[in-house]
Amino acid sequence: MLDGASRSLVSLMLNAEEKSPELIASERGVHVTEKIRSVGFYELPVPIAVSHDVLGSVFPTLIGGIPSGVHAPLPWPHNLDYPAQPPRLPGVPIGDAAFGTPWDWAMTFAGEYTEDRATCIRRLGIVLNEPEWPLPELPRDFGMLETRLSLAALEGLDTWFDCVRTWIEVVTNQDLDHHYPRYDVTYPGDGFQRFSNGVWLAKELPEVRLRAIQPIDVRSWQRILDVAGRGYEPPLEHLIARDARAAFQCDDLRRAAIDIGTVVEIVLNGVYRESLPAVEKAGLEIMSLEARNLRSLKDALARANVVLSVSTDDLDALIVARNIAAHEGQETHSDTLQLCLETMTKLLHSHGRPLGLVSLSAGREHSSCRLSGGY
Repeated sequence: MLDGASRSLVSLMLNAEEKSPELIASERGVHVTEKIRSVGFYELPVPIAVSHDVLGSVFPTLIGGIPSGVHAPLPWPHNLDYPAQPPRLPGVPIGDAAFGTPWDWAMTFAGEYTEDRATCIRRLGIVLNEPEWPLPELPRDFGMLETRLSLAALEGLDTWFDCVRTWIEVVTNQDLDHHYPRYDVTYPGDGFQRFSNGVWLAKELPEVRLRAIQPIDVRSWQRILDVAGRGYEPPLEHLIARDARAAFQCDDLRRAAIDIGTVVEIVLNGVYRESLPAVEKAGLEIMSLEARNLRSLKDALARANVVLSVSTDDLDALIVARNIAAHEGQETHSDTLQLCLETMTKLLHSHGRPLGLVSLSAGREHSSCRLSGGY
């Protein structure tokens, strides 16, 4: 059975094979090479905020090991009052009802307030191309290569999107976790209704989460599609920092404190490894991995005169919050933990490994996100 996100790849075989003149000639006995394609669209599990320059872009990726083209919705000419229009896909008639309306593909997000004219895309056009390498036969493909392409992509689609949304979350801090969604408007006691003066009242106490959403720009979008197709995740400390921010937004302060401490410990350990010459010059003994923790790493770097981007007091407050959560199961007040989150972010940006969207040397290939094949 396919997951819900995979089932969202609606009618991937719609007009699956575009019969070009070259292909028709091939069917008549003329030997030409024409790649078979499967065309469709993907209903995103959660909208993605993109800058206006992403609209109309077409970039390559790998989905389930299948070379694919990702078509973003097209911008409207002359700044018409629509968010975007469906892309032009080979073999799909313009105005096809099943292809959807402009509002099925995108919705405007703070268009007049953001410099990048942000748009939330809701669908992506997908063109699957026959790869250079042979595809194994599948029991459900009935010997048809178009079907085989689609089924192979469906098997890898959920993994591919998880990689894409992970990168976007790390780069922009967008909240794209469709497995455990967090809503901007919630209602404490939702489900309770009371009768007052002949009227039933419900949802009386809304809580609104105010946040600034940074759209992904076209250059990052292209690189993310590339690295996600090859199955690379961001460095571990960036992934845990994302989890820490999500836990803080959900008021899971104990979990947030533990994740914050883990991120800082990874970063400090990296700084310590790079500073071993300074440690030896200061006459200090090299600590074993077992002896390294938040407190010992902070103290060792201070004794070796290694300058960090945050103060000792801020680090001490963060260590206390993490230890209280890890050893006593208690929560630190949200105001104090907000400062710890800021300390973590400063350290991560100053001393953590770069995201490596240009060079994958900083990236990490994860077994759950590995895709086979190449371009």
